[in-house]
Amino acid sequence: MEGVKMAEQNQHDDPNPKPPIPDQPPAPNPTSRRISLIIVAALSSLAGNVITNYIQINRIWPIAAIWFLLLAVELWLTATEGSGRLSSRMLSLLQIPGHLWRKHPIFTVTAMLLFLLAGAGFAASQLRAEPPYCPSGKVCILIAHLSPPETAKAQEITLHIQNRIQFVLGRATVFGMRDLVVAMAPPVETIQAAWALARRESALLTIWGEVRTTEDKTDIHFEVADLLSIGDSAQVRPYRALPLFYDPVGGWLECINCMGIAGAVTRQADVVAYFAVGLAHYAAGQPEAGQPNFLAALYCAGEDVARALLPERPDCTPSNETGPAETALISYYLGKSYVLQGDYRQGIAYLNAAAEASPNDPAAWIAIGEAYTNWYGEALSDPPPAAAAFVNAEQAVRGLPAATLGTERDFALGLIYELQGELAAAMAEYQKAANSFSADDPSGYVSLLALARVQSQTGLSEEAEANLRRATELLADASWAHLELARLLVDDRMEAEAAIERARSATPNEAYVSITEAELCADWGDRACAAEAYLRALQIRPNSGWLHSRIGDFYLPTTPPVAGQSWEEAEIHYRRATELRPADPWVHQRLGYVLLNRNQNGEAAVEYEMAIALLPDDPLPGDLSCTLAEAQRRAGLPVTGLCP
Repeated sequence: MEGVKMAEQNQHDDPNPKPPIPDQPPAPNPTSRRISLIIVAALSSLAGNVITNYIQINRIWPIAAIWFLLLAVELWLTATEGSGRLSSRMLSLLQIPGHLWRKHPIFTVTAMLLFLLAGAGFAASQLRAEPPYCPSGKVCILIAHLSPPETAKAQEITLHIQNRIQFVLGRATVFGMRDLVVAMAPPVETIQAAWALARRESALLTIWGEVRTTEDKTDIHFEVADLLSIGDSAQVRPYRALPLFYDPVGGWLECINCMGIAGAVTRQADVVAYFAVGLAHYAAGQPEAGQPNFLAALYCAGEDVARALLPERPDCTPSNETGPAETALISYYLGKSYVLQGDYRQGIAYLNAAAEASPNDPAAWIAIGEAYTNWYGEALSDPPPAAAAFVNAEQAVRGLPAATLGTERDFALGLIYELQGELAAAMAEYQKAANSFSADDPSGYVSLLALARVQSQTGLSEEAEANLRRATELLADASWAHLELARLLVDDRMEAEAAIERARSATPNEAYVSITEAELCADWGDRACAAEAYLRALQIRPNSGWLHSRIGDFYLPTTPPVAGQSWEEAEIHYRRATELRPADPWVHQRLGYVLLNRNQNGEAAVEYEMAIALLPDDPLPGDLSCTLAEAQRRAGLPVTGLCP
């Protein structure tokens, strides 16, 4: 009690009494300050991997050494001077940033600088990291800046090429390629680097080149490296051979003193621009839109192109000094475009021009053989011109150097055998092609698909499924393996529909996804599902005569009849197909058949006459000519058709 009274007395005796002081943590000491520096350093280490990358990029080893030395010293001092109250000191650090500045300014400033370095390292790593140049979900034409990029001439030509392609693209959007974009990328030095860039960006093609200047002479080189030729673009159907040994589109320009180089550069840029846009259409399954652009490229290159074939005069000045070798690759794709539209006569003519300019290229001969097979069709099952083209193709393949083109040899041989119906031989070659790639190499995608396609035809369903699933893992953003898998799993509708949806997610604008779905729905007897799928496909490719012909086949009545079949619907689509594919004999034959069954005999006779006129000149009279005679008799017309 006495002690208490004395305390009270003392309080009363103090003229300015103070409130009781609550418990507080101990004041920071030098050891805790050092610990605080460790915490500051630790904050900067949150971006440690960024700092490390930045150090490696910029070779700032002295700064890195200081940073790590500071951290080591502080840890050592803490270990030698610290007590057991480390955790309480750590908690008190939140209250002492001001003490750090007053008591330990050198270490504090150093830590702050290092923290700023972490931020700078992060920013630098973001700037230095190679960003994606092609936006996702777009068909991309990638222009790699001509090298050396710092020279005025390379900058001028690169900009000119970009402007010309944008100009051509602006005109080409009338054909529906609104998802086609032009992007810029840093320079590449080799064709392999251009392909690698296109693969990494999922670009359709890369335009690249360089400018060389020595004394008064300037060499300008730019060309197209297209993924159509290497087969692992997510945008392209992989049923094709590799075009080889063609001169580059664009190529070299040389000048002395370079007074007139601007006009030559413009002409070559126009050729490259139209060719690039044509390839984009071709890859997107729009040969009807690719064709006029290929023709425009030939025209700008100086080839004699009939004015009637061009929808409008290209905005370019044709070259006066172009040889067939410089335009052979354009002729190849133009020929393929004609064939895909059913104009076999024109297509084979351009493919022959490509083969003559590059006779060692098996792809042109394969395309010619396939075109002849489809052109003769029902008129002759094994046409001699097709057999001769396949012989030339096989000779060209066997002449390829195995050391450098072994995979191409195997794949091309497999394709030749497959097109000729020799499935066992085709499977053996495709297997060799697939084995040449490592298990995780996306370039093996096309070979795996071809192998699985033949395996499924020969009853090896389990092997085919395994290869298709492996292909989907290699290129998840490509639809073709998913579609082939859906066909293979036709007996399991749920699994097949899941594969269709994966294909649609990968390529939502690919009409062939809905076409495959329609075919499978028809196999399941779900006619409504098939009709809806075909309608979705038409919304993507409304100007495809081939698609209208397929839909006409879907509605064509059969014996016995199937619900949903309709002569009227079949006629509507076949008529549209003949408008879009006027040179295809077999579309006219189908329309004639429908008209004959609807008792429109005079029109049927006209369509059969057209079909016969569009065939090659040498087939003997067969069912086509005999049916023509029947239509003419029914219509009361002079009979010109012959029955064997």
